[in-house]
Amino acid sequence: SGEFYAEADAESVVSVWSRAGDYLGSTSVKGEAKSLSMSSAPRELLAVGTNAKSVVLLSVPDLEEVAVLEHGGDVLSVSFSPDGRLLAAGGGTDDMHGLMTKKAMSGHQMKTVVWRVPADGECGRLGDIAFEDIVHAVAFSPGGKMLAVAGENRMI
Repeated sequence: SGEFYAEADAESVVSVWSRAGDYLGSTSVKGEAKSLSMSSAPRELLAVGTNAKSVVLLSVPDLEEVAVLEHGGDVLSVSFSPDGRLLAAGGGTDDMHGLMTKKAMSGHQMKTVVWRVPADGECGRLGDIAFEDIVHAVAFSPGGKMLAVAGENRMI
């Protein structure tokens, strides 16, 4: 966000520091943290994508849980839109560790989910975009009008 930076370790402990390098605190999240994204507008938030098939939204710098957003698959990438009003999460679950093709046919959730993130109040799920393979990356364009999604199908 410019004022803070964050990290997650192998034990799913999420920590935050100020830009000056002052340690501000840590918290644990359910599941293994797979991705992080920060937003400073309309409020300071940290999104943590996990293999618990959800995104945990934390307030920054106090790391209070704001919401747990259900995805349905391991969340490998999270991204806030430039204005912070949208959050995208991409992922999926591969129990066969790369040995399966067409993973979605096995009943797994290969998708990107987009939520509305208000300045206050509850987040609202705007929709899902389904894929045949795991989504590894999501990113909003600088203007926030387009969402790029990339995954195992080698397409964007």
